[in-house]
Parts: sequence; C-alpha cells; structure tokens
Amino acid sequence: MDFKVEISNYNRKRIGFLNDRVTQYGATCNPHGTAQESAGSCICKSNVVGKFCDQCAAHSFNLVTNHEYKRGCLSCFCNGLEVQCQSSNLVYEALRADFATESHDWSIGDKFTKNVQALQLVNGGLEYSDFNIFRDREAFFIAPDKFKGNKLSSYGGNITIKLKYSTLSQDSCKFELRLSGSHVNIVYLSLENLIPDVVNEIVVPLYEDEFKRYGDNGKVNREHMLMALSDIKLIMIRANYSPDQYLINLNEFGIDVAQESNLDNSESRKAKSVEICECPVGYSGNSCENCAQGFKRSISGFYLGLCEPEF
Repeated sequence: MDFKVEISNYNRKRIGFLNDRVTQYGATCNPHGTAQESAGSCICKSNVVGKFCDQCAAHSFNLVTNHEYKRGCLSCFCNGLEVQCQSSNLVYEALRADFATESHDWSIGDKFTKNVQALQLVNGGLEYSDFNIFRDREAFFIAPDKFKGNKLSSYGGNITIKLKYSTLSQDSCKFELRLSGSHVNIVYLSLENLIPDVVNEIVVPLYEDEFKRYGDNGKVNREHMLMALSDIKLIMIRANYSPDQYLINLNEFGIDVAQESNLDNSESRKAKSVEICECPVGYSGNSCENCAQGFKRSISGFYLGLCEPEF
C-alpha cells in the first residue's frame, strides 16, 4: 500500500490567520480588511475603505477571501479597462486528466519541450523510466491541450497533482510547476521537498503570491497571473527529482475551473476570487478578455489589446 504525503505552501501559511486577526482587532475593525489598528482607528489594507475597513474601494472586489490575500480587496483586472467588477457566483469544479483515454496526449520532455518521449499507462496513471535521456537536463511532464487556452476562471482555484518517484539514493528536491501564457512565464516551487517512494499530493493555489517569474525569480503580480491564465500555452510538471532517479508515476492531475452550478451544495468551493466585469460595448467575457461580435482585436492597448469595430 502506498503512503501519501501532502505538499502545500498554502496550508502552511494560512493556519491561524483568521483567528489571529479576530483576536487582535476585536469586533470593530474588519479582520480581512485591516492592516493594523492604531489608537482605536482601523488602518486599511490596499483597496479597502470604510471606517472599519469593511468595504472594497472602486474598481476592486472580494474583501472576504478563502486565501490569505495580504493586500485586502482584489483589484479589477477587466483587461485594463476602467470598469467595475464583482465576485462571481460560480463554483469551482475540477477539470481532471483521464489518463485511461488521454495517455497519448501527455508527453515528457526537457524545458524546451524537446526530446519528447511517450509515456506508459500503468495502473491508471502515467509512468516513465528512461531517465538516461535526461541525465544532464531537467525533465517535465507536458500537459495536453485540454488544460490550455482561457483559464481565467481558474484564478483562486487549485492545480492538484499526485506523483510518486523512485530513486536509488533517496535524494529529493522541491516540486516545480511551470505555466506560460500571453508571453508571461511563471513558476511554482513547493516549500518542502518531495519524498521518494510515496505518493506526494501537491496543491498549487492559483494566486500570484504563490508564483515567481521564471528566469529572474521576480515577483508575480495579479496582472501577470491573469495574463498567463488568459491563454495558457504550456503547463509543465517537473518529472526528475534525483540524479539517480529511475521511475516516476503521475497518478493524478486536475485544475479547478469556475462554472455555474444548479446544485445547492454547501461543500462546493465558491469562486469569489473570479471577477465578473461590467464590460463596455465591444468586449465580452467575465474579464472583458474577448471581443464581441463585430469587433476585432487591436495590438494596441492594455494587456490583451483593445477591441475595435471591424468596419
């Protein structure tokens, strides 16, 4: 029987956050919107207003979030347009890999997506063993098209992965996931090393403060994160974690996607971090990321470009 260990930066940082704030500020200052209390006055976090720091400023939303978002309310992305937005009423549902029918859609390759190799379907998961090909290079699982494209509604959700690797020396290192889209390349590294010969469950929260820019290790802001999610071109999952590794199994992969639900299910995770923008004429989509019928994309403008009349 396989043992399982959960690797999650999110859980480590979140513990005690709500209770600490409530204890410190009492019932006067809103615990989610208050940065600190001074002489009986509430000093608000970014994008938060009100005497008790209990309201979002204009062009921001979602004061109460399931994630420890240190900057208070989320700023409206809305493709850079000066419009209002609000939290969605959607719920997160996991879009999961079905390895039994999709094994040929997955592959393994180096960081340049070269030397691409096929994977074997074993016990309902994907298996790879010929690491001599990647002896001096990092190897990555490459996710198929099913997980690419517009995933703005995944913001605030999670990518969940289960993998197990085997090595002669019991060496280990941090889990790594790379995500690229709209010319934005970001990387997630776990705080803890993976453990060989057990099933590691990794939860990657899709918030900007969990990622770094790939290449310079710079800070990722909300705009970077949403740009990457707006048109995912590549998701890569590190596959080799030790120089003498001889096997890896990818047992599960899924990404949360916010969608409407007719079920009154209190267990469903509300997608309150997904914005619904009041798009002007010519734009469509929850974040005004698409051009409406009769309009076309211009290369000028903020973020994803302006939408101009076709005629």
